[in-house]
Amino acid sequence: MVKKMDGVVCKMKKILFIFLTGAVLIHAQTYYAYFPYETDTVLTAWLIRKYKDPEAKFIPVKRGTSPAVSAECQINTSVSPYRRSARFTAFQTAVKKVGATGECIRRLERISRIVEMAPWRKQEFPEASTLQLKIHEALKDGHTAGSMEAAFPVIEKFCASIKGEP
Repeated sequence: MVKKMDGVVCKMKKILFIFLTGAVLIHAQTYYAYFPYETDTVLTAWLIRKYKDPEAKFIPVKRGTSPAVSAECQINTSVSPYRRSARFTAFQTAVKKVGATGECIRRLERISRIVEMAPWRKQEFPEASTLQLKIHEALKDGHTAGSMEAAFPVIEKFCASIKGEP
């Protein structure tokens, strides 16, 4: 019983230390994604930053190479937990993993699906073409660390334009 209580006290002291000092409250993860960035990858990175890790960083990796990092730190690669499959886009997979909801998320899921899995249907969904174009304009030719984040305000503005979204 004493050992068990010592463990609880130790954990409580550690939690108290973190709370009082502000130490390591958020551990920023670095994610790697193939460049040039696809709309689905940018949407997934935005989702991770907004709903999972506000301090996340995103590093471009040349397409066709294999990042020498764990799969958990990759976006839209063949081994990533946030990847496109035959049935879902990387964004849709990430939405399920982080539990994001709302009208904006629903519409972004539809857009990612049209852009990535049914591009011939873009004419039926002008919203998809417009957002894709705005994202790629924001990215320009940026392929350095931090360049993907240039598109995040475009997505935020899109979400803010949807009635009822914060």
